[in-house]
Amino acid sequence: MKNSNIKHHVVPQSYLKRFGRLNTNNKGSNIGVWSKKSSKCFIKAVKDVAYVKEYYSVNSKSDNKNYWEHRFSKELEQLYGTEIKTIISKINSKCSLNNLDKKILSKLIAFQFVRVPAFLDRQIEKGRNITEEIFKQYHFLFENLNKYERQKIFSLAETDNIKNQALEIIIDDVLPKSEEILSGKTWKIYINNLDIPLFTSDNPVVLYNFSTNSFDYNNNGLGRDDNIILFPLTPKILVHISPSSFSKIINESTTDTKDIKYISTINRLQIEHCTNEVYFPPEFIDSFNPNN
Repeated sequence: MKNSNIKHHVVPQSYLKRFGRLNTNNKGSNIGVWSKKSSKCFIKAVKDVAYVKEYYSVNSKSDNKNYWEHRFSKELEQLYGTEIKTIISKINSKCSLNNLDKKILSKLIAFQFVRVPAFLDRQIEKGRNITEEIFKQYHFLFENLNKYERQKIFSLAETDNIKNQALEIIIDDVLPKSEEILSGKTWKIYINNLDIPLFTSDNPVVLYNFSTNSFDYNNNGLGRDDNIILFPLTPKILVHISPSSFSKIINESTTDTKDIKYISTINRLQIEHCTNEVYFPPEFIDSFNPNN
C-alpha cells in the first residue's frame, strides 16, 4: 500500500508548508519540530509530521475505507490554496476581511478543531459509552433475535461504526453550524512584526476559557461566549476570535504588533495545547526555547 493511503494528516500539509521552507532540491518542504515527549528540536519533512496512520479509515465504508480522508482533501483542504492566498494577501495589505473571508476562515478553523485526535477520540469514546449503556438497559429486546440479527445490532457498538457515525455528524451537521457561529464573532487579525515567528502544532486551534483559565474541552467550545479562539494562519499572521459581545470593546481590524510579551504568550499557549509536537520555521531551530 502506498504511503499516501497510510498517513492520514490531522493537520493539512498545505497549511504546515507555510511554516516550513522548500528543500534545496525543491522536492518538498522541511519544518522545525519540538517534541513534547523528548523536549528536543529537530527538522523533518512536512509530509512526515502531524499524521496518524489510517486514522480516518473506516472498514464499514466497504467501498472505500479511506472515504473520509479523500472527502477532507476534496472538500476542505483545497481551501488552503487560492482562497487562503487571497485572504493572506488582503491581510498583508491591511484590507478588512469581508463576510466571505470570515466564512472561509471559519470553515478551516472549525474543521481543524474537530479533526484532530484530541477532539475526535473524545467524541468516539462518548459514542461508545452511550451505545454500551443503551445495550445494557435494553438487552432484553435482543433475546429473541437470531445470531445474525444480534451480530448486526451489536456491530453498531464497534469503534469503526462509531467513528464513521461521529465523522458524519461532525462534517454534515456540526461543521456547517460552527462556520456560522464563528463568522458572527468578533475578529481581530494581528500581523507579527517580530523576528520571533508564531508557532503552530499538531493541535493548532487553541480555545482558551478566560473564566476558568482552562483549555479543557469540557470548558471550551466553538460556540461558547466565555472563550477566545487563537489560530496562527502563518508565522506572521494570527487570527484572534472573541465572543460577539466583545465588539463593544474590540474594534475588528488588522493590527501590526511588535509586542514580544503577547507573541510569546501566544506561542506558550501552542506549546501547552499541542498533543505531541510544535512546529516552526526551520531557521528558528537554534533559538527555540519551550520555556520562554
